[in-house]
Amino acid sequence: MYSGAGYDDERLPFKHGFPLRLIVPGWYGMAHVKWLSRITYINQPFLGPWQVMDYVYVSDEDDYSTAIPTTEIKVNSIITWPFKEQRVKRGSHVIKGIAWSGSGTINRVQVSIDGGYNWRDALLTSPEHCPNTWTFWEYNWMPDTSGHYQIMVKAEDRNGK
Repeated sequence: MYSGAGYDDERLPFKHGFPLRLIVPGWYGMAHVKWLSRITYINQPFLGPWQVMDYVYVSDEDDYSTAIPTTEIKVNSIITWPFKEQRVKRGSHVIKGIAWSGSGTINRVQVSIDGGYNWRDALLTSPEHCPNTWTFWEYNWMPDTSGHYQIMVKAEDRNGK
């Protein structure tokens, strides 16, 4: 739980739940309770708008009957350099990014420079690979020719997700 100081040594802002907010590692922040004023026990799932329409995974946009609540953070990865549509000069480049998972430690990141046809392993550069933390990665790249490249990244955690 965060309260008072602890938000980068700043007071937790009201919009983030001041004066107190429960943080659940591995769960999306949007699912963390804010502005709690009372607790009511019910013996069936609560069917509020965030629980049934907004913070859910659906396999069919038109059918929410099989919606699953958004809880655990799914494996994801992003490229932090180069930026989208960025022009780079000839020569060697280091593609950089981060990957994360809510259920396990990241153990593999792969990069494609040809729109997903071929994948190559990136180097995991974080000093420690811990659950619920970002894993930094790098990939050394030397473009073969001038032109446009579609760079993509994917990650996998130790649970095979």
